[in-house]
Amino acid sequence: SRVPARRSARHLSAAAKKPSLGSALKIFCHAAVVVMVNSQASGSPVIQAVAGGTRVDLRPWLSLPFEGDSWFVRPTFAWRHTAYSLEPGFGPAVTDDAPSRSLPITSLDAGLFMDRDTHWRGERYLQTLEPRLFYLHAPYRDQSGIPLFDTRPLTFSWGQLFRDTRYSGADRQS
Repeated sequence: SRVPARRSARHLSAAAKKPSLGSALKIFCHAAVVVMVNSQASGSPVIQAVAGGTRVDLRPWLSLPFEGDSWFVRPTFAWRHTAYSLEPGFGPAVTDDAPSRSLPITSLDAGLFMDRDTHWRGERYLQTLEPRLFYLHAPYRDQSGIPLFDTRPLTFSWGQLFRDTRYSGADRQS
């Protein structure tokens, strides 16, 4: 579609915005449930009880964005601590009734905004290019002893490229 060309004065000014400091605290209770599964041996339904528990997820973060008229750099540092209190008999993979995980998460998000007036077939258009770089570092932690309450991998999409995790819940961090 045709976009009217616009003139924009790009300056080489830069400013550090106010640092943003925040935190997220989420408490999730997973109730004990009874599920019906098919027995592998006989193929008939078997009633199985699954124990419950509580999860507390704390994520304080600090970010100091720098922005100019045609660029931005946003460094962010976060600390994620997730702790559980599980009922006895939660499952064979979970041997600890109070597992926890703590890890630092750092990211750097940077981008440019480049646009220019262009002509094509006698019409004026605004051509825009916005390259972006996103670096994320979350150190490896063995998470096999942590239960899965509500966490699932996200479907790959454009927005997922700039997230700090690949999962929808707090039980896994990558």
